[in-house]
Amino acid sequence: PARRPEKCDKFLGFRDIEHPVVCQLGGSDPTKLSEVAKVVERYGYDEVNLNVGCPSCRVAQKGEFGCSLMMRKEVVRDVVHAMSRAVQIPVTVKCRLGVDDFDSPEFTKDFVRTVAAGGCRHFYIHSRKAWLNGLSPAQNRSIPPLHYPRVLDLCREFPDLNFSLNGGVNDIGHARALLAFPGQRLEGETEDIMTAAW
Repeated sequence: PARRPEKCDKFLGFRDIEHPVVCQLGGSDPTKLSEVAKVVERYGYDEVNLNVGCPSCRVAQKGEFGCSLMMRKEVVRDVVHAMSRAVQIPVTVKCRLGVDDFDSPEFTKDFVRTVAAGGCRHFYIHSRKAWLNGLSPAQNRSIPPLHYPRVLDLCREFPDLNFSLNGGVNDIGHARALLAFPGQRLEGETEDIMTAAW
């Protein structure tokens, strides 16, 4: 059998005890991402996640990666569709409530509706918008206000989809409080402010 490249092992390898394991990918090319998703699946990941939330100027405005893709929902839908056809594991999306001035509840719902049509059944929602210009990635994790009720609204609007809440959840007590919110399909996701991905 063909040997896996050492570089792939370095970045994709993990121990069985770590399951469930999700691999997050960034990009906007359906063909390339579907090929990478196949590699991820061969490595034994439980899920592949498309990053549509990173506000870094290094990725958000070059090569269509991260939260700038929220303004191109059809592209995200097509990427998810291509990845879903290529693998058997779930293809999920991590995004924000909006980007720049495109952050109304209607904008977010339209994004979710469009991307779900491509096959995404689970959205990880960072409960704040992102500013592509003027804020650093670290500032985008703290300055735009959090809007947890809007994630709950998505749960009610899309009863057949699953949502995980992200953003500003810094301890187990806060996560438990959020899980007590109405809505059976809202999962709390804890994060350490110093090491959060975005």
